[in-house]
Amino acid sequence: FGINYDCPLPQLYADVALSDWYADYVNELGIQGVFGSTVKLGGNFEPNSVLSKMGLNVWLTNVSAL
Repeated sequence: FGINYDCPLPQLYADVALSDWYADYVNELGIQGVFGSTVKLGGNFEPNSVLSKMGLNVWLTNVSAL
């Protein structure tokens, strides 16, 4: 996304460890508000859960607005 932070991002989701390969991507998208109200900061991201069509629609709509 081309955004540089002066410090490392903290663990934003309880079930996404900073060592997970996707942690930086999930954290950055969360900060940008891509997940809307479907995924709360500090809560669980649930990376192994099925994503509904409605949830995907919210995410894609928010990504297209970046």
